[in-house]
Amino acid sequence: MAIAAVGMFLLSTMEPETSRLTSSLYMLVVGVGLGMVMQVLVLAVQNGAEFSDLGVVTSSVNFFRSLGGSFGVSVFGSCSPWWLEDRLTKLVPAGALGGAG
Repeated sequence: MAIAAVGMFLLSTMEPETSRLTSSLYMLVVGVGLGMVMQVLVLAVQNGAEFSDLGVVTSSVNFFRSLGGSFGVSVFGSCSPWWLEDRLTKLVPAGALGGAG
């Protein structure tokens, strides 16, 4: 989790001028950090279950991980338009879009 936290911090330091290579490396750090955590969580759940329930437990972990990801994407996807609109009206000068929007 510490590696993922460092990666998230690095992502927060990005500017519009940040190169694609740099942003890719930052995302790689986050991915490595999360990748090391995900399997450990599955193993912890599997170790806490009876052998006869191993398939159900493993599939439940994957199901709820997918469900949580879908829920998170939908919540943040619905919040992004109004967040972006609020910021763009403050940052883009009036008339800069040439009547678009």
